[in-house]
Amino acid sequence: MKIWIDPWIPRGSTRRPATPTGPSLLTRVAELIDPSTGTWDEQLVMDTFWLEDANAILTISTTEGMSDWPAWHYDSKGNFSVKSAYKLAVQLQDQQLGRDASSSTSMQNVEGEFSWQKIWQMRLPNKVNMFIWRLAHNSLPVRRNLARRGVKLDTVCPVCERFDEDCCHLFFKCKGAKACWREMNLEQVRAELMLCRSGQETIRKIWKMEQKVQYKVFVFLWRWWAARNKANAGDKKVCPAEICNSVAFYLMEFDKLFNPEQPVTRSGIQKWKPPHADYYKINVDASFNPETKKGGWGFIACDCNGRFLEGGARNIIRAASALQAEALGILRSIERVAELGMTRIIIETDAEILGRALTSEEYDRGSDGGLFRQIRNLMDSQFVFCSVSVCPRICSSVADKLAAHGASAINAGSCVFMSQIPNFVYDLVSSDMPRANK
Repeated sequence: MKIWIDPWIPRGSTRRPATPTGPSLLTRVAELIDPSTGTWDEQLVMDTFWLEDANAILTISTTEGMSDWPAWHYDSKGNFSVKSAYKLAVQLQDQQLGRDASSSTSMQNVEGEFSWQKIWQMRLPNKVNMFIWRLAHNSLPVRRNLARRGVKLDTVCPVCERFDEDCCHLFFKCKGAKACWREMNLEQVRAELMLCRSGQETIRKIWKMEQKVQYKVFVFLWRWWAARNKANAGDKKVCPAEICNSVAFYLMEFDKLFNPEQPVTRSGIQKWKPPHADYYKINVDASFNPETKKGGWGFIACDCNGRFLEGGARNIIRAASALQAEALGILRSIERVAELGMTRIIIETDAEILGRALTSEEYDRGSDGGLFRQIRNLMDSQFVFCSVSVCPRICSSVADKLAAHGASAINAGSCVFMSQIPNFVYDLVSSDMPRANK
């Protein structure tokens, strides 16, 4: 892989170094790796690249003997899909249209660039958000828009059959729409929105309203558009009461979708449980600061009686993400317990995505895919039995404390292994032990 040409840094749109080539004689990424350790030659990387590039490169995990594989950068799992490609195309189009729009009219220069991303962040289904996106672009196929594109047709509104149909008329001036606004007690809102001069201005004004009103307005516009399409196709026109009832129904359904009822759990505190005889349980956790890209990991190994056998903590100088920090913690902890001769282990982590990544190939094409493969290879080669399970954080409180200790109390990049219980987690370890062994 070529350093200055290929897109190999998982950052930015080009994924190439921002650092100019300059007098550097380095051409391939492999030349940046120390052959004796299989890791980045940190000093060489720091000397070759600008700090921003160097920090990004040094967070990429390296794995010896791992072959290259194709991956789709715009998906967290590295898998290409039509959905992800479409999402990327929409984002690129939004960025281009946003820049053009912000410089095309004085009104948008005053208000600033339109927040396209905010549309997709609303707690509404994608089909509603897509409708809103098209409304903002004025790309809905109302009859005036079709006529502007050269389609020869009657431009009269198919609902009221009185005036030409554009978005302003359809949603705010049509007598059928006005009847709905009145029935929902939103006549004042309609009067304000009717004065907007563009789809973007309309949506901006809706966003300034109380959230409950926002969603009611957006869902109504979406349902009214569906009613208009039925009328346009020659079907029976939907009465205002029916449309307003459908708005209430969908608001209730969307609320259930995005705010599901929490299952009722039995009272009682979940606790760490020891493994079966002849097995060892390894709890691993990590601490990560997204601003500094630093953190730490910690682990604890216990036997079937809940006895502390080994613990460890490390300071992480740099990591790309919390997921990577958690994975590094598991890799180093199972390397350690393999050295101690433990052959039947159960790994517990509170990171759900990491649990899936280590029990399937789902994330193998992602940016940390090589690290996940390395861990699975180690699990297969060094242990008679090795399983990974996801547990609540409360069941991994000792590892959590050790991870915080690694991030804050251990020297940068250093690692500490402990064969005795540290004082600051003694009470937690003691409380996890079965009563008969205390």
